[in-house]
Amino acid sequence: MVGSKSQRLYPHELPLWCQIQDARKRPNSILARSPPLFLSLLKVLILHHQEIYVEDYHTINWPAQRNNINKADEYSPHSTLFNVIAAILSAYEGYAFQPLRREGLARAYRLIVMEDENTGYQTIAPVSKMFNLIARFHAEGTESVAYKEHMIKRQDFMWIGAEGMMVSGTNGTQVWDTAFLAQAVVEAGLAEEDEFKESMVKTLQWLDQAQITTNPKHYAEAYRHTTKGAWGFRLVSILCDSKVFIH
Repeated sequence: MVGSKSQRLYPHELPLWCQIQDARKRPNSILARSPPLFLSLLKVLILHHQEIYVEDYHTINWPAQRNNINKADEYSPHSTLFNVIAAILSAYEGYAFQPLRREGLARAYRLIVMEDENTGYQTIAPVSKMFNLIARFHAEGTESVAYKEHMIKRQDFMWIGAEGMMVSGTNGTQVWDTAFLAQAVVEAGLAEEDEFKESMVKTLQWLDQAQITTNPKHYAEAYRHTTKGAWGFRLVSILCDSKVFIH
């Protein structure tokens, strides 16, 4: 991706689920910037997940797997145009025009930085978060503010449990849970009873505090929607500098 203009030239980017778009930019950026680092990470995954493949990983013809999709999962079959473009891009990877690649990498990294700043280094999910952490580490080192912030927020998603390393999809569903609970109490006719009135008032006050009162810092440039006046799935973190990060 080179920039906003180039993205508009490829409208297939726009309707994709944000988790797919966001997570896809990270490994691509790491691979293009540092193939040895990407391959090192890949080798670790291979060692720990060799049981996933029914044949030796190093003998798999990966380009041939592009259309090796289970019919139950093939919601949108690849078109001939897609296959042609994919083949061209695969060939281009070995002969990349360096000025264009540098511009594209700079733009991809800028999107990573903006997503970090939009979300207080939480990003939108643990997968993209860990890729962001690696990308910021590679570009800025372990002494950077970005890397240190990522390491702090990593504890929201990853911890050591009884069965080993555990990963959570979010850092909570507080707004979602509270809103549904309040709705259930109202629907059951309990909200008007004296026993529950104080709790319901506090619930409304909490939901009022949880409302998002601003837009993400880079919402226009980073392909995010406006959020002012909305509620999130999780919490809104209000930091001492009054910046609000949407989780």
